[in-house]
Amino acid sequence: MTYNGPRGETQQAMAKTLNFQGMNLEEINQANQELGILLDSLNPEIKLYIANSIWIQQGLPFYQSFVQINQEFYQSQVKEILSIEIINNWVKDKTQGKIEKIIEPDDRSIDMALLNAIYFKADWQQEFSEDYTQEMPFYLPNGT
Repeated sequence: MTYNGPRGETQQAMAKTLNFQGMNLEEINQANQELGILLDSLNPEIKLYIANSIWIQQGLPFYQSFVQINQEFYQSQVKEILSIEIINNWVKDKTQGKIEKIIEPDDRSIDMALLNAIYFKADWQQEFSEDYTQEMPFYLPNGT
């Protein structure tokens, strides 16, 4: 979704990072759309929900073509930023309650946000032994 926005050096840097060399933007969007359709049709016992959204501050200028491409190829919902609570509720709904918030309530400086929420639930094809697992502390990038 994000790759549909930049041009020039930024787009080239993203292409290199994402290993998109040799593919044009249309091919990348088409491949992602086809992958989504394939994943959706694989196994009815697997629950896989992928949701995309673009949240835009009222009055913010943006290229309409960016939004249209993301709606067409990524089924992105486009919504106005009315409150952080509404965005967090969207994420909570799309992840079946597994992620309760993505943005802190006191963060009011967001002009635009592209969000991707994925819910995945399936049985293991081959279960693993709990003897080989252990609890590990979870650290966020900021060190907490």
